[in-house]
Amino acid sequence: MRCENHPGVESIAECASCTAPLCGICANYTVTTVLCEKCFQDSENSQFVTSQHSQTAAADKLYSEKTTTVHSPRKQRLEESIEKREKLHMAIVIFGCIFIGIRLFTTLGSTVILNQTQIADEERRIAQQTLCVQKFWEIATVLQNGEEPSDSLNCEDPTFINVITHVGDDIIVTHPRPDLIGFSELYVSRSNPVPTVTVLVL
Repeated sequence: MRCENHPGVESIAECASCTAPLCGICANYTVTTVLCEKCFQDSENSQFVTSQHSQTAAADKLYSEKTTTVHSPRKQRLEESIEKREKLHMAIVIFGCIFIGIRLFTTLGSTVILNQTQIADEERRIAQQTLCVQKFWEIATVLQNGEEPSDSLNCEDPTFINVITHVGDDIIVTHPRPDLIGFSELYVSRSNPVPTVTVLVL
């Protein structure tokens, strides 16, 4: 099940109040349960009103001004990882559009236009790049769980198996032939769970 607020991330819990699926960023753990941000705030507000019922409005305002939200380092890392993933996917799409545009005027000469088959081939290659990067995001999740990725997490071509390298406590997974999909390098490691992609310059 996917997180209600982050559709690209698997949920790890459900809100005990509204049953919304939640990822690690959205889950708010209390002493007895797990709540989404809205229900957590509602609960906090209810407790606050109850505890402050006998005090004056001025005391309530002073208390609320001093209240700050503290984010755990794990939440910040997950949020940064999701943001980097979204930016990387957007960069791949933009690169693909630019690449097709350039190929329209340069591959077969400035006065020759690519035919439909050649355009379809370029679009297919961009789709392969996107799928392969998504596989490496899955590998990153496996590495973060303390496991070693299986062969099922290879990219489309089963003849090329990812290269797994152990360096101390770290595990690095590298694509064996990134040039076949238009990259000069593609890898991810347990210490850096954001796939590193370098586009091949023709």
